[in-house]
Amino acid sequence: MIKLLKQYYAGTEDHCRRVDIATKLVLRMLDEDDTVKDLAIKTVEEIWFQASSQSGVPKTRSATQSSTGQDKGPLLSKVSVIMGVSANFKDRQSPFEDILHRMISSQEAASASRLRASYLEICEVLIDGLVDASDLPGFVSACGCCKGIVDIFRWQTVHNCVRTIYLFTTAYPSVLSGVNASTLLPYLKNPTSVRFYCRKQHPS
Repeated sequence: MIKLLKQYYAGTEDHCRRVDIATKLVLRMLDEDDTVKDLAIKTVEEIWFQASSQSGVPKTRSATQSSTGQDKGPLLSKVSVIMGVSANFKDRQSPFEDILHRMISSQEAASASRLRASYLEICEVLIDGLVDASDLPGFVSACGCCKGIVDIFRWQTVHNCVRTIYLFTTAYPSVLSGVNASTLLPYLKNPTSVRFYCRKQHPS
């Protein structure tokens, strides 16, 4: 079934289906069979991280920002799916957090370097989405008639974005530089401050 889900994931461009498939794969971390767990970890790594940053050299933010929209499309789509999966696991210790830890801790040197580069690339995209209101799927703009409703959804998106960064950071703390940590500070205050900051940074 895991192999079938992997093939279905590769064969569809539908965001919701990809989130659903990836969520089901992550849930296999709760399986009692260690073989199933290992296969789930390997599959998630293949669908999200195997084709990314093959050189093992992480892209800088400037390099990411200078990429064309076409070049960034697959990466933005992947990050959007990862955020969707993260939103499905709200417990303090989730199988999604566990799978990120297990992936990076079980790698050999060469593979670990590639995976760390992928983690860093994803965190850069997430932070760009917070700071620059980029074209990262999920960030929406409000019209006057539904501003209150959209503000709620935007807050949920920002909250989930920060939480996803947190999950990658707990798996590999070095993905978060001092500069990026300072950038995140306004989003780590109380909810009222965060909502005000989001409206200021992402005006309708």
